[in-house]
Amino acid sequence: MCDEYSQGLCARCQASFVRFDRELLSEAQEGVSLYRYQGDTISLISRYKKKSRFSALEAIVALIIREYGPDIRKFDLLTFAPSSVSSKRKLGFDHGKLMAKRVSKASGVRCICLFLPPAKEQKVLDKGERVNNALGISLKKGMRAELQEKKILIIDDVYTTGSTLMRCMEIISSNGGEPRYLTLSRL
Repeated sequence: MCDEYSQGLCARCQASFVRFDRELLSEAQEGVSLYRYQGDTISLISRYKKKSRFSALEAIVALIIREYGPDIRKFDLLTFAPSSVSSKRKLGFDHGKLMAKRVSKASGVRCICLFLPPAKEQKVLDKGERVNNALGISLKKGMRAELQEKKILIIDDVYTTGSTLMRCMEIISSNGGEPRYLTLSRL
Protein backbone atom coordinates (compact mmCIF):
# COMPACT_ATOMS: atom_id res chain seq x y z
CA MET A 1 0.00 0.00 0.00
CA CYS A 2 2.82 2.40 0.87
CA ASP A 3 4.98 1.10 -1.99
CA GLU A 4 7.70 0.11 0.48
CA TYR A 5 9.33 -3.10 -0.68
CA SER A 6 8.29 -6.12 1.36
CA GLN A 7 7.01 -9.63 0.89
CA GLY A 8 3.27 -8.84 0.74
CA LEU A 9 1.94 -6.03 2.92
CA CYS A 10 4.39 -4.34 5.28
CA ALA A 11 3.64 -4.37 9.02
CA ARG A 12 2.73 -0.66 9.04
CA CYS A 13 0.15 -1.10 6.27
CA GLN A 14 -1.32 -4.19 7.91
CA ALA A 15 -1.64 -2.26 11.17
CA SER A 16 -3.75 0.40 9.39
CA PHE A 17 -6.59 -2.06 8.71
CA VAL A 18 -9.36 -1.85 11.33
CA ARG A 19 -10.94 -5.18 12.33
CA PHE A 20 -14.67 -5.60 11.90
CA ASP A 21 -15.40 -9.05 13.37
CA ARG A 22 -13.22 -10.97 15.80
CA GLU A 23 -15.29 -14.12 16.21
CA LEU A 24 -14.43 -17.46 14.69
CA LEU A 25 -16.11 -18.24 11.41
CA SER A 26 -17.41 -21.52 12.83
CA GLU A 27 -19.08 -19.64 15.71
CA ALA A 28 -20.60 -16.83 13.63
CA GLN A 29 -24.33 -17.05 13.05
CA GLU A 30 -24.13 -16.05 9.37
CA GLY A 31 -20.53 -15.16 8.66
CA VAL A 32 -17.70 -12.73 9.27
CA SER A 33 -16.06 -9.69 7.72
CA LEU A 34 -12.38 -9.21 8.41
CA TYR A 35 -11.97 -5.41 8.21
CA ARG A 36 -13.97 -2.19 8.09
CA TYR A 37 -14.34 -0.78 4.59
CA GLN A 38 -12.22 2.32 5.06
CA GLY A 39 -8.81 3.81 4.31
CA ASP A 40 -6.17 1.34 3.21
CA THR A 41 -8.70 -1.49 3.02
CA ILE A 42 -10.52 0.43 0.27
CA SER A 43 -7.19 1.11 -1.44
CA LEU A 44 -6.22 -2.56 -1.37
CA ILE A 45 -9.53 -3.66 -2.89
CA SER A 46 -9.33 -0.89 -5.50
CA ARG A 47 -5.81 -1.93 -6.52
CA TYR A 48 -7.12 -5.42 -7.12
CA LYS A 49 -10.45 -4.69 -8.81
CA LYS A 50 -9.97 -1.37 -10.58
CA LYS A 51 -6.26 -1.48 -11.36
CA SER A 52 -5.95 -5.25 -11.90
CA ARG A 53 -2.94 -5.49 -9.62
CA PHE A 54 -2.97 -9.15 -8.79
CA SER A 55 -0.31 -8.68 -6.11
CA ALA A 56 -3.13 -6.95 -4.18
CA LEU A 57 -5.22 -10.12 -4.60
CA GLU A 58 -2.35 -12.19 -3.20
CA ALA A 59 -2.21 -9.83 -0.19
CA ILE A 60 -5.99 -10.15 0.31
CA VAL A 61 -5.81 -13.95 0.22
CA ALA A 62 -2.84 -13.97 2.62
CA LEU A 63 -4.80 -11.84 5.12
CA ILE A 64 -7.84 -14.12 4.87
CA ILE A 65 -5.81 -17.31 5.27
CA ARG A 66 -3.76 -15.89 8.14
CA GLU A 67 -6.91 -15.01 10.09
CA TYR A 68 -9.33 -17.75 9.06
CA GLY A 69 -7.34 -20.54 7.39
CA PRO A 70 -8.12 -23.23 10.01
CA ASP A 71 -11.82 -22.26 10.02
CA ILE A 72 -12.01 -22.30 6.21
CA ARG A 73 -10.62 -25.84 6.12
CA LYS A 74 -13.69 -27.04 8.08
CA PHE A 75 -15.95 -26.32 5.07
CA ASP A 76 -16.84 -28.81 2.36
CA LEU A 77 -16.99 -26.23 -0.45
CA LEU A 78 -16.16 -22.63 -1.27
CA THR A 79 -18.15 -20.48 -3.65
CA PHE A 80 -18.46 -16.79 -4.43
CA ALA A 81 -21.09 -14.13 -4.82
CA PRO A 82 -21.97 -13.78 -8.51
CA SER A 83 -20.73 -10.74 -10.46
CA SER A 84 -22.99 -9.19 -13.06
CA VAL A 85 -22.11 -9.57 -16.73
CA SER A 86 -21.51 -5.80 -16.98
CA SER A 87 -19.15 -5.85 -13.98
CA LYS A 88 -17.10 -8.69 -15.45
CA ARG A 89 -16.96 -6.87 -18.78
CA LYS A 90 -15.82 -3.60 -17.16
CA LEU A 91 -13.11 -5.25 -15.07
CA GLY A 92 -12.05 -7.79 -17.68
CA PHE A 93 -12.28 -10.62 -15.14
CA ASP A 94 -14.59 -12.02 -12.45
CA HIS A 95 -13.03 -10.62 -9.28
CA GLY A 96 -15.10 -12.76 -6.90
CA LYS A 97 -14.40 -15.99 -8.73
CA LEU A 98 -10.67 -15.32 -8.89
CA MET A 99 -10.56 -14.41 -5.20
CA ALA A 100 -12.44 -17.58 -4.20
CA LYS A 101 -10.22 -19.74 -6.43
CA ARG A 102 -7.09 -18.32 -4.75
CA VAL A 103 -8.56 -18.90 -1.27
CA SER A 104 -9.45 -22.42 -2.42
CA LYS A 105 -5.90 -23.10 -3.57
CA ALA A 106 -4.42 -21.73 -0.32
CA SER A 107 -6.86 -23.66 1.91
CA GLY A 108 -7.26 -26.89 -0.04
CA VAL A 109 -11.08 -26.57 -0.02
CA ARG A 110 -12.74 -27.13 -3.40
CA CYS A 111 -14.31 -24.09 -5.06
CA ILE A 112 -17.34 -24.27 -7.36
CA CYS A 113 -19.48 -21.72 -9.17
CA LEU A 114 -23.02 -22.13 -7.83
CA PHE A 115 -24.89 -19.00 -8.87
CA LEU A 116 -26.18 -17.17 -11.92
CA PRO A 117 -25.95 -13.38 -11.47
CA PRO A 118 -28.78 -10.87 -11.26
CA ALA A 119 -29.65 -8.67 -14.22
CA LYS A 120 -28.08 -5.45 -12.96
CA GLU A 121 -24.82 -4.52 -11.29
CA GLN A 122 -25.46 -4.13 -7.53
CA LYS A 123 -23.09 -1.23 -6.87
CA VAL A 124 -25.11 1.20 -9.02
CA LEU A 125 -28.32 0.56 -7.03
CA ASP A 126 -29.65 1.91 -3.74
CA LYS A 127 -30.42 -0.45 -0.84
CA GLY A 128 -34.04 -1.21 -1.84
CA GLU A 129 -33.08 -1.76 -5.46
CA ARG A 130 -30.24 -4.06 -4.38
CA VAL A 131 -32.65 -6.27 -2.44
CA ASN A 132 -34.96 -6.58 -5.46
CA ASN A 133 -32.10 -7.12 -7.89
CA ALA A 134 -30.56 -9.82 -5.66
CA LEU A 135 -33.77 -11.82 -6.01
CA GLY A 136 -32.61 -12.40 -9.60
CA ILE A 137 -29.69 -14.52 -8.36
CA SER A 138 -30.40 -18.18 -9.01
CA LEU A 139 -28.77 -21.57 -8.61
CA LYS A 140 -27.00 -22.90 -11.69
CA LYS A 141 -28.60 -25.96 -13.26
CA GLY A 142 -27.40 -29.25 -11.81
CA MET A 143 -25.93 -27.73 -8.64
CA ARG A 144 -28.59 -28.79 -6.15
CA ALA A 145 -26.86 -32.12 -5.45
CA GLU A 146 -23.61 -30.25 -4.65
CA LEU A 147 -25.34 -28.48 -1.74
CA GLN A 148 -26.96 -31.40 0.08
CA GLU A 149 -25.69 -31.64 3.67
CA LYS A 150 -22.56 -29.61 2.88
CA LYS A 151 -21.01 -26.74 4.79
CA ILE A 152 -20.46 -24.04 2.17
CA LEU A 153 -18.48 -20.83 2.54
CA ILE A 154 -19.31 -17.86 0.30
CA ILE A 155 -16.31 -15.60 -0.34
CA ASP A 156 -16.73 -11.92 -1.27
CA ASP A 157 -14.67 -8.76 -1.11
CA VAL A 158 -17.12 -6.23 0.37
CA TYR A 159 -20.29 -6.62 2.42
CA THR A 160 -22.26 -3.51 1.49
CA THR A 161 -25.96 -4.10 2.24
CA GLY A 162 -25.79 -7.89 2.50
CA SER A 163 -28.45 -8.34 -0.22
CA THR A 164 -26.30 -10.53 -2.46
CA LEU A 165 -24.84 -12.63 0.34
CA MET A 166 -28.21 -13.14 2.06
CA ARG A 167 -29.77 -14.26 -1.24
CA CYS A 168 -26.91 -16.71 -1.85
CA MET A 169 -27.25 -18.06 1.71
CA GLU A 170 -31.01 -18.44 1.27
CA ILE A 171 -30.49 -20.45 -1.93
CA ILE A 172 -27.94 -22.74 -0.26
CA SER A 173 -30.14 -23.27 2.82
CA SER A 174 -33.28 -24.00 0.81
CA ASN A 175 -31.35 -26.65 -1.13
CA GLY A 176 -30.05 -28.55 1.90
CA GLY A 177 -26.71 -26.82 2.52
CA GLU A 178 -25.32 -24.99 5.53
CA PRO A 179 -23.99 -21.57 4.39
CA ARG A 180 -21.67 -19.00 5.95
CA TYR A 181 -19.98 -15.99 4.37
CA LEU A 182 -16.53 -14.49 4.68
CA THR A 183 -15.79 -11.02 3.32
CA LEU A 184 -12.57 -9.04 3.42
CA SER A 185 -14.42 -5.89 4.45
CA ARG A 186 -17.75 -4.46 5.51
CA LEU A 187 -19.32 -1.01 5.43
